[in-house]
Amino acid sequence: MTKVDFYMQKKNGLISSLRFFKKAIQLIGSLSRCYVWVQLFLTIVLNVSPVLSLLIMQMILNALQLAFVDIMHIIKLILIYVFLDLIQSFIQALANLYTSKVELNFNLWLKKKLLLKTASLSVQDFEASETYDLIRRAQYAENGSIIYFVNTSIQIIGVLISSLSYLLILFTLDIKLLPCVLFVPIIKYIISVKINNKRFALVYNRAPDERKQWYWSFLLTNGVAVKELKLNNLADFFVSEFEKLTNIFNNQDYNLSKKSIIQMLIFTLIEQIIDGCIFLYIILRGIGGEILIGSVVTYTRSIIQAKSSVKNILSKYAEVKRHELNISQIYQLLDLTEEETTNSGIKITSLESIEINNLSYRYKCSKKYVLKNYICLFDYLFISS
Repeated sequence: MTKVDFYMQKKNGLISSLRFFKKAIQLIGSLSRCYVWVQLFLTIVLNVSPVLSLLIMQMILNALQLAFVDIMHIIKLILIYVFLDLIQSFIQALANLYTSKVELNFNLWLKKKLLLKTASLSVQDFEASETYDLIRRAQYAENGSIIYFVNTSIQIIGVLISSLSYLLILFTLDIKLLPCVLFVPIIKYIISVKINNKRFALVYNRAPDERKQWYWSFLLTNGVAVKELKLNNLADFFVSEFEKLTNIFNNQDYNLSKKSIIQMLIFTLIEQIIDGCIFLYIILRGIGGEILIGSVVTYTRSIIQAKSSVKNILSKYAEVKRHELNISQIYQLLDLTEEETTNSGIKITSLESIEINNLSYRYKCSKKYVLKNYICLFDYLFISS
């Protein structure tokens, strides 16, 4: 089992998600303590109000079908329906504005924290290529990943409440409908999780090659080695290597996307057939007079919304797992041991010579020594100011 496979396997599961959620809340809480509670309140309100609106619409339509129509009662229901819709729109706008403000401030705070952390690492840390790979993956994950992770986790709670409400409405019609509604979304979720894990593995394992790609682009576009490039005619070589790696990345992404699309398409067709049968069942009960028109509309919309909510929960949880894998790189970087610095020590006022005697060095990933038994003597005269 590769290192990334073991790490991903260890991070899977609801318990690990809760641990990540707690750690993310602590990070955000360093900047805004009330953010999570405000988001939770807004999310619950936004997910409950559509269910209430649907039930009010059912009452209006059923009242119109009855022999005796109470106009004042219907007008009151319409006013409540409109009021709920206005409240939902207002809260949605408020939530978007609040989230945007906190996200911008938090992204700046986190970027600064990562830069300070990188600056505090020891020279020995930077002798390992793994450190550069970790920094690059953390930079890839830092832009909004933690805020998105927390927001999505909170949204799962809200959508879970609304989906249970819709399923409860369907339960009052026929309990046998529930497995039919839930089967395909669960299968799609399992596929999404597997695809997300494979996508993370691609990003994780290509970090060294992405550093090569960035370095070749840097040499070609920043002018720091323009003389050497022209003198040795290396531009075509670097462009060719850059193109090869890009094509490899593109092929990997395309093959993964193609596999995902084909699998999702098959289960979408199955889902449409099941939905058609359920809708036919509800309409036949309405034609037979077993339920009123308002109830037919409510049950039909409840199926649509319940399926949508269940899909939303599973897809959001899959997104949570994907971002969990990404932000784990941020946590790994923040958990690295910082170099201890001190102002005490020996004060050097002059430096007359430097002697290197039998110095040997090799990189961790190589058995070959780049320096072996190196001996050198430098004579200097240095006067401190």
